[in-house]
Amino acid sequence: MSYAADAETGRFSITSVGADVVLQADVERCDLRADGTDLGFIELTLTDSAGVVQSGFDRLVTVTVEGPASLQALGSGSPATTEAYTSCAHTTYGGRLIAVIRPTGRGSISVTAVAEGCPPATTTLTSN
Repeated sequence: MSYAADAETGRFSITSVGADVVLQADVERCDLRADGTDLGFIELTLTDSAGVVQSGFDRLVTVTVEGPASLQALGSGSPATTEAYTSCAHTTYGGRLIAVIRPTGRGSISVTAVAEGCPPATTTLTSN
């Protein structure tokens, strides 16, 4: 804890990561415009079963999109990668990756991400 003038100004804790690895998909928002001008962002994170980020190692993640949309980009933010952002497979950096989805019409969009040793992470978006 940190204090200033006898008032608590901050608090933190350190948590050890578990041995299990889960690929988690978090969607910025589920409803997208179907007019071709909108993008959906899905953060893919390697965590343990308690949700603690597995930042100590990275894995290749492959993303597939079903429905009226395309994978616009897939990237990790790594400053030293030779992987293309237009590919459907990319390696996480610090346990994280982001998928950018572009709707191409109206309907339900299913996005599935897979990584070695992890159950698939699937999320659904809707374009209207």
